[in-house]
Amino acid sequence: MNKCIYYLLFGLLLIPTIFGATTCSEYWGEECSSRSLDDSFYPCNGIEHGHDEYIAEVYLSEDKILPDQYQQITCTFVPTKYWSVDKVYIYYFDGNNWTCLHEGIGEHKYAYNKSVSFKVDKTEGEKIARCIISRDPVAGECANKGTYYDNDDIKFMVIKPQECNISCSDKNVFERNEKVDCAISCNKKVNLVYTYNSIGKNYSVSNYNSNHNVEIPLNHLPIAGNYNLEIYAISSFSEMKIATKEITLRSEASISSISAETSDNDQTKITCKIIDKYTGELIDNYPVSFLMDKILIGSNQTKNGNAIYTHSSEKKGLYNFSCIISDNGLYAANDQKTSEAFISRNKVNITAMELKALEDKLNKLTEELVKYKSYQQISDEFTNTLNEAEILAEELNKNLNDEEIDRFKNTEQLIEKKLAHLNWLLQLNNLNIFFAKYSLIVIAIILCIPFGLIIYKINKKNERHQKEINYYRNRERDAHKKMEQIEKDYFNRKISEESFNKLILENKDKLEKIKTMLNELTS
Repeated sequence: MNKCIYYLLFGLLLIPTIFGATTCSEYWGEECSSRSLDDSFYPCNGIEHGHDEYIAEVYLSEDKILPDQYQQITCTFVPTKYWSVDKVYIYYFDGNNWTCLHEGIGEHKYAYNKSVSFKVDKTEGEKIARCIISRDPVAGECANKGTYYDNDDIKFMVIKPQECNISCSDKNVFERNEKVDCAISCNKKVNLVYTYNSIGKNYSVSNYNSNHNVEIPLNHLPIAGNYNLEIYAISSFSEMKIATKEITLRSEASISSISAETSDNDQTKITCKIIDKYTGELIDNYPVSFLMDKILIGSNQTKNGNAIYTHSSEKKGLYNFSCIISDNGLYAANDQKTSEAFISRNKVNITAMELKALEDKLNKLTEELVKYKSYQQISDEFTNTLNEAEILAEELNKNLNDEEIDRFKNTEQLIEKKLAHLNWLLQLNNLNIFFAKYSLIVIAIILCIPFGLIIYKINKKNERHQKEINYYRNRERDAHKKMEQIEKDYFNRKISEESFNKLILENKDKLEKIKTMLNELTS
């Protein structure tokens, strides 16, 4: 019954939590009532000793406080459950010195709270509040002697209010190479950080003294537009927004690339990519004009950085398609790029680059035919195949001139087969000439091959035989060394006589087998 009353009273004492307070358990990330948690700062030991009286919790009214203000600390002491007397202490560390805020005799048997208010010093930085319970008197700010004691600590910050004044240039419209000039004055050393509302990235200017003039660059903004520039002053213990400035950035636009592709239905798709000249970012909703052979054929705006225009033409031929951009809104621009496309009106349409590739193929095939024509009469089959290939080459040239691309590809395959057959006939002729000149030598080589194989097999057999002999000789030498080592170990008393006899006998058997194998191999 008494045990139940004890736990009930202990729970009731802990219910009225100090609102907004920082606790020892919150600071250490674990319940400070734990008997095994080291919740005190070096050189003091926060692990409870004696498994009896201990500190269940420490509360602070503020985790951050202004200089010369009053802080309140509350210690939840759990005294010994026996008829003994505890001493309790409350200490404050200002960064240089410890001050005893309370020293007294603890209450009997049941958990209780003890609160003390104290005035913090003027210096910014981390401070420590400490609660101590000990069955023995404590000399100094740490209980570290005796059998029954506990130290629990918590840190808090003393922070001066940060005050900054800032004045930036009245200018609101900027070019890429310009900067935002600001004069900043703070009552403490700060690090300046600025950001833009639509970007979500922070940029650090640098560490500055309390008074400084800064220049904020604009070259990292992705595209021209309107931005809210936000400037923050960050000190070691605080962060505050000191300015918000609306700025408008102007930039330059350029054409990154152009492509013109003609489909089977003679529609040419022209695509122009527009970017910010300084950052390479894609620009949306930018007007682009499209020209064919310097004649305006249409316009469109960019979407995801690309302006696309599709043009239909009734005329066959190679055309120059161009994109042009000029000044627009916040962008200055004067750029033009051109690409070629071929319109054949023959269902199969190719670009100028593809047409050039087909011309190169025709030239290459013609060069190969000229090479084969330089050979003298080889055979009737060679002459007939060469004549057929020349006829196909003429047809191939006509297909290209008439832009009959499908026929060109079919004829190209036929002439390649003819050229491959000519090459085979030429190689066959060269082989016949070779055998005619060197037939006796070839026969002699063929006859020598069996004898060479026999000699090779004999040499390989002798080589394997010698390797076996070397292998067993190495094993014989190792066995002798092993027996010598066994004898040394025995005389040095590293092995017993029984082990010695056993090992000697085993190695003699191995040695006899090795010698038998050597005799068989060398006999």
